[in-house]
Amino acid sequence: MLLLRTPIRRIFSLCTLFVLSFSLLRAQTMQIGLIGGGANYQGELQDKYINLDGISAVVGVGVFYSTQPRFNFSAEFIRGTLTGSDAAPGARNAARNLQFVTRLYELSAQGRFNFIVNDEALIIPYVSGGLSGFYIDPYTPAEGGRIYLFPLGTEGQGLREYPDRKMNRHLNAAILGGGGLALRVSENLNLDLDVVFRKTFTDYIDDVSSTYPEAQALLKARGPLAVKYSYRGSAPEIPAGSARGNPATNDMYHVIALRFRYTLSTNNLRPVYGKSLFRKRGWPYTR
Repeated sequence: MLLLRTPIRRIFSLCTLFVLSFSLLRAQTMQIGLIGGGANYQGELQDKYINLDGISAVVGVGVFYSTQPRFNFSAEFIRGTLTGSDAAPGARNAARNLQFVTRLYELSAQGRFNFIVNDEALIIPYVSGGLSGFYIDPYTPAEGGRIYLFPLGTEGQGLREYPDRKMNRHLNAAILGGGGLALRVSENLNLDLDVVFRKTFTDYIDDVSSTYPEAQALLKARGPLAVKYSYRGSAPEIPAGSARGNPATNDMYHVIALRFRYTLSTNNLRPVYGKSLFRKRGWPYTR
């Protein structure tokens, strides 16, 4: 099948099948959720796991199912921004003078393990993991607008002189892992706070990975704009073959999320009232 020919398409297929399978589940509880928070990129232009200066806002929605109190499953869509710059405070390679911004669109399928299933627990710690497919299109700000980087092939992608460097893909995949805390606010409302890291299968979120290409080859194939945004340092010429990035590690990003989950339905024959921060008078705490 065409969908299974590459690892990226395979992961997209798995995410899609995971989401569609929700319609076939006879779940104990179904919830919808609203997501807000921040995203932070880690790669050649920002090598810290968490950099408060580089956090950008994200928003999203999700559908959540649980078949038993210990396990939850979800499908989520988020939209946000990732950014990095050699000019940022603490940057290790300011002389390189590169910068990127990209919109992020992500669809994920996740599973969650709750450490506490006691109905009287107000706060429940959990760990989560899963798969995601995401879309990026990095650009660098310029006078009067934006310069999108992927079409330029700034490291010689698509040139016959560099047959191993393929054009960058907008669609990519990631493995998710993280954890957080869930608060029972009321009978139908839960509030989550978590941090989930994304280990991606690409090193080009920031359009930086390997070495500088040969200037004349890039000029002939892609024009002067590609040369200009391939090398933005202080030296007069592109140092062809010298390191522009680190191809040994792929880029990462993480999302710090505040999530509101509201219960739409439950298949319990009789209601289960757990302890919550704001409970109705007369709620029992027993099954």
